[in-house]
Amino acid sequence: YLFDCDIVEILSPSGALSSRDIENRLNHLQAITATAQGPLRPTADQAARMFDTIVRWRPPASALSDAIRAELLRPLYESARTLGEVLRTVATPSLQSSDRTSQRAGALLAFLYEVPGSTAAAVLPHFLGADDDLRAKIVGGIQQAISARTDEEVGGGVMAGEEWSARAARGASPPFPPRLADRLISAIESRREIGMRLVLRGLRRLIAAGLVEDSDRLRVSRMLGELLVEQQYERIDLDSREAVSVSLVRAECVRLARALEDAGTRGPDGTGWLNAAPSDPLPEVRFALAAED
Repeated sequence: YLFDCDIVEILSPSGALSSRDIENRLNHLQAITATAQGPLRPTADQAARMFDTIVRWRPPASALSDAIRAELLRPLYESARTLGEVLRTVATPSLQSSDRTSQRAGALLAFLYEVPGSTAAAVLPHFLGADDDLRAKIVGGIQQAISARTDEEVGGGVMAGEEWSARAARGASPPFPPRLADRLISAIESRREIGMRLVLRGLRRLIAAGLVEDSDRLRVSRMLGELLVEQQYERIDLDSREAVSVSLVRAECVRLARALEDAGTRGPDGTGWLNAAPSDPLPEVRFALAAED
């Protein structure tokens, strides 16, 4: 029932549809992702079919003339986020090594470029062994995701970097490319609000894994000093997007400061965050180090 479903049919705008029909279709996709929390997995053939169906999917190109029907079907047109989670949590991890081909990697890259708004970039490191010539395209796909316009895409790029570093540590992939760490640092230096917390988290984990060079850690330390001023609560517009995530960003800055110290990069900028955290008015910042993930 879960894994032999026709995803194309689930996302098809054809037929007589009600809001309940749309909800049931999307619930089926969410039920697939929920299996990632337990032992239930698709077979290799089911995973391959699921993967191929998703990366071929594109939202309808033409707008519907019926405004009411168009609004009803909008969740189907915006299914990239859910499909990305199916790819990330269920379909790709269940592929056999022989099924992780350069052709599938190319189809995945095309999906990422043409269907924005998903975390699907996170699975790119699974295809590093498919074709050595493909590696540069995979790096480019991850870099593009880190610099993308939605939190989902940025999260996918960050998770891809974390997955690559973990696989490299096990000897299951080529060495982690410094370009990805540089892209994370550049994203923070440019003060992109989109995915800022996720980028800080990804950079922290790379530092903890020893994958960020001394000179780049100094860049990060200086950047933390600037953020210590810029992320003061009184400087944040309460009606802005930034206000929604400021406490989470501050908490990640505290954790990043500790990671720098643990890596041997100590300075007044990181120390400023560590000294300020215990008296922060919000608990997620005060207890950032206790809740470190």
